[in-house]
Amino acid sequence: MGMDPKARKFTLSWDGGYLTATVGLLESIYGQDFMDKVGAGKAKTITVKSHSRTRVIGGPATTVAAHQYGLIEYPRFINGGAAGGQPIEIEKAGSWWTVRLGGSVQDFKAWLSGAGKPLSPFQFRTAKGAVYSSAA
Repeated sequence: MGMDPKARKFTLSWDGGYLTATVGLLESIYGQDFMDKVGAGKAKTITVKSHSRTRVIGGPATTVAAHQYGLIEYPRFINGGAAGGQPIEIEKAGSWWTVRLGGSVQDFKAWLSGAGKPLSPFQFRTAKGAVYSSAA
């Protein structure tokens, strides 16, 4: 028997932190297409100045012309060692769900009022018992 796909863990990242929760909870908070809403990256254009390049020390230099290229920049977090972050609980549909929050609660609240805005407000509480709302 296979694992329930909604029980699979997924991590959403932003500058300064991340949230690891089950796919089912993330769909409940952000909708079925949560990856398109809060997991999408931002388009970025990289500009390279004209410069000379030497392939072998002492060899001839080749000029590289100035150019631009585009890429999609995704938020990321550095994962090292054991399960980082702090456990918090999110209240959804009358139940409390444990997730893992990396970074500060302040950065999480800022993300919730911007790119991570949920479909409807929810409450969350930290391990020390402080209760917060996802609403601004």
